[in-house]
Amino acid sequence: MNLPFFNLIRNELNYAIKSFSALGSYPVFLLVMIFLFKIEYNFEALRLLICFILIYLLGLPIRSNFFKHRKNPKHHAEIYENTSVITYSSFPSFHATRITILSLLIFTIFNYSIDSVILMLIVLYLVCYSRILLQKHYLNDIYGGISFGLLIWGMSWLIVGVLM
Repeated sequence: MNLPFFNLIRNELNYAIKSFSALGSYPVFLLVMIFLFKIEYNFEALRLLICFILIYLLGLPIRSNFFKHRKNPKHHAEIYENTSVITYSSFPSFHATRITILSLLIFTIFNYSIDSVILMLIVLYLVCYSRILLQKHYLNDIYGGISFGLLIWGMSWLIVGVLM
């Protein structure tokens, strides 16, 4: 039984969920960092800068040593060259890493209020689910990205503590 109305709703819902993927992108991450510097949340902005550096400093060797092909690489397009380990390795998911860090930042800024926790858990789930829906990652890539984000966040606390 083909129900066009329900197919339309399903397609629109899938499109909306896929749109959440952008919240875990590096441009959004950098925009949040710049915004924090602009509104003089320098401690938090510095922490994001350190996280950004650590993601690539530690993440690229991980992606190189544990290279894993993406679930559907032919639909993947980024500004990097086609042979880049950033582009074609899927473990760990850098989208999941970045959205985990941004979620922890929001938790921190809003003093772990229950509203911010619920909101960011929903956003974290939607971004991670969108990566699976887009067939960019497997579930273990997402778990690896979240774990990597937690590790990077903890390391940034230590580094900012030493610097300040």
